[in-house]
Order: sequence, then C-alpha cells, then structure tokens
Amino acid sequence: MALRFTLAASLLAFAGAVANAQDKPEAKPAPRPVYPMPPPEPPIITLPSGRDAPARIDTFSDKATRCLHYATSIGVPRDQLDDYMKRCTQQ
Repeated sequence: MALRFTLAASLLAFAGAVANAQDKPEAKPAPRPVYPMPPPEPPIITLPSGRDAPARIDTFSDKATRCLHYATSIGVPRDQLDDYMKRCTQQ
C-alpha cells in the first residue's frame, strides 16, 4: 500500500513538474512609435549668379542633414534614429 502511495505521489509530482516546465506564451513587445516624416521638399536648383558660379543643387548630404535636424527636433530616440534616417532620406 505504501509503495502504491509513493508511486502515485511520484507520478503526480512528475506530471506537475512537466506542466510547469512548459513554455508560457510571452507577451508581445510594444510597437515602436512611428514618427512623422518631414514634408518632401523639391530639389533646390539656383541659376548661377555670376559668370563662373556653379549651380546650387540640393544634394543627398543636404537632405540627410535636414532629416537629422528634423529628427532631433521631434525627439526621435537614438536607438531608432538609423531607421528614421533611412526612411526620411529615401522619400
């Protein structure tokens, strides 16, 4: 009788341990906030004002600088700045 009780208690303890060892579903991480993109600006091209003055063209570097200034002004966190800059400069 004691052997049966011990065996039954062991099986119940083992079943409980297996049930506790199962993976519980993890909570999904909160979605990252989506920051607004600045309005697209047309390229700035000015005609030469002097005889040898080159035309002023809005370059990729100019656009990246504008995007960086805008991102810092609206408070984009540092860990999301790379993604924001990629999206902003590809507009």
